[in-house]
Amino acid sequence: MLVESAEQVLHLVQLLDAFAAQHAAVGSEALVGVDCEGISRQRNLSLIQVSPTPLTAQIAFNGACFVIDLLRVNPFSLGLKRILEETKIVKIFHDFCEDTSALVNQYDVHCSKVFDSQVAHRKLTAEPSHRDQNISLNACLQHYLGVQNDFKASMNKEMGTNPALWWKVTYIA
Repeated sequence: MLVESAEQVLHLVQLLDAFAAQHAAVGSEALVGVDCEGISRQRNLSLIQVSPTPLTAQIAFNGACFVIDLLRVNPFSLGLKRILEETKIVKIFHDFCEDTSALVNQYDVHCSKVFDSQVAHRKLTAEPSHRDQNISLNACLQHYLGVQNDFKASMNKEMGTNPALWWKVTYIA
């Protein structure tokens, strides 16, 4: 769901606070997937995606992924910075290095309690050689979970042929 107003960000932050409180009440950790996107590596971030993990949040969030348009609203000043820096919520990234650099340099956001699936893969496949042990998120999902994500290839093709694609998004209530 596209989030592009202060009211929508505040609503999302309230949902994430409630989500974390529910987990704390039963002694478990809240898990939230996060990804950042920019127009290019040389430019500022343009989107941040936040998704409470489906296994723990399916009822409350209906498996939703919230896409925050950073060109329209600064969610960090409205509470998202606190959420990302919160130690009671595990933030799951893939290849966190560039995301953290952008978050720190552009918004002074210092994420805490981060699980990076790229780093986990490197640890699990540590070899004495100096080969690049990077793995794409799709390859990581396939390798460890047997999950095939065919959506990315079709989305990349669609983005290349349909410039209006970004406007075909459902808005958060």
